[in-house]
Amino acid sequence: MSKAFAKMPSAFDNAERCSVWTKPNASGPAPFVAWGAALREAFETPAENDVEVPEELFEPEPAIDIEAIRAEAMAQGFAAGIEAGRREANDERVALRVLASNLESLKAEPTLGLGVMIAATVERLLHQVVGEVDVCRETLMDRAQAAAALIGDETKPAVLKLNPDDLARLDGAELPVHAEADAMLQPGELRLETAGGAIEDGPGLRLERLRSALDRIAAAR
Repeated sequence: MSKAFAKMPSAFDNAERCSVWTKPNASGPAPFVAWGAALREAFETPAENDVEVPEELFEPEPAIDIEAIRAEAMAQGFAAGIEAGRREANDERVALRVLASNLESLKAEPTLGLGVMIAATVERLLHQVVGEVDVCRETLMDRAQAAAALIGDETKPAVLKLNPDDLARLDGAELPVHAEADAMLQPGELRLETAGGAIEDGPGLRLERLRSALDRIAAAR
């Protein structure tokens, strides 16, 4: 069996033979080298194969134009200010329109119609009062005396016209003029007829005067 192994080829048959087997020199420890110093020396020492790149191949950094930057910032700020002013003006116009609308709703309505309505209301109330209250004899007598006092010598003769019921109320009263009944007159009304004209008084006439006064006040406002 050993002869069979001896005939098999060996991997070292073609190896170069050395006369003396070299052993590592283990006479002393390997010198200590600091890693920091070794790396610094490796990077700082130029290699023989390093190629210097011409400076014109480097792309220079663009110069910063301060004035251009300032001008652009001013333009942007100006545009923003204009836009803000436009929005503020628009908001103010909207507020003014709302205020004008509110003021329009507070505007006083024409008072002429109001005066007519007040006059009609007063007239209706007075008619109700006159219709519900009998004509006072003393008041009727005062009106007759006041009308007769306006008569002058040049206007005589004069006749005092009264409603038949009012003439009955003044029965026995001393009047400076002759009194006659007139069915066309309402209770409380009288008309003093003279040669120069006529003088009238009564609730209807006074209501008409009140209506005219209210219309003048309403028109003046």
